Amino acid sequence: MPEGNNGSGTASGIVSQVQQTVQPTLEQAQQKTGALVSQVQQQATSQVEQQKQQVANSFGTVAETLRQTGQQLRDNDSGVVTRYAALYGETAAKQLEQFSNYLRDTDTSQLIHEVENFARRNPTLFVGGAFLLGLVAARFLKSSPPPPPRNSTHIHGISSITPEGGSFYPMYRMRAEEG
Repeated sequence: MPEGNNGSGTASGIVSQVQQTVQPTLEQAQQKTGALVSQVQQQATSQVEQQKQQVANSFGTVAETLRQTGQQLRDNDSGVVTRYAALYGETAAKQLEQFSNYLRDTDTSQLIHEVENFARRNPTLFVGGAFLLGLVAARFLKSSPPPPPRNSTHIHGISSITPEGGSFYPMYRMRAEEG
């Protein structure tokens, strides 16, 4: 029996030593993980804040454009339809400017909280709005001109490809060489 107790004591001693050895490493890993998570959160918050400011600036620009368009309509034409179009343009400009200022002045975490609350209160409207926003974004991206290919140039209607050697070969020469 004393040997059984001795074996049990040795096992608990080994477990205790392992715990003492592993505990500082585990605490250090937890601290580093916490610091890394904090750093990622700060970077994400910073990027979201930058994007929020860019969106707010874009809405402000659109509002100013609408305001100028409304003013030009009012100055150039005195028709009833034109006056109403100018009025609607200026009203839309005011609303967009208010929204732009709201985005600029509202803390990002508060803004996220308000969007979450709106989505909970009006899920159908939120999903429908997100869908429409996606359609508008897709339409905008589709209407944007595609970026030029990396190794090609378009000069005066003649496309040419820049081979890795760096010289230019007009497309008609390449086709003539192929044929």
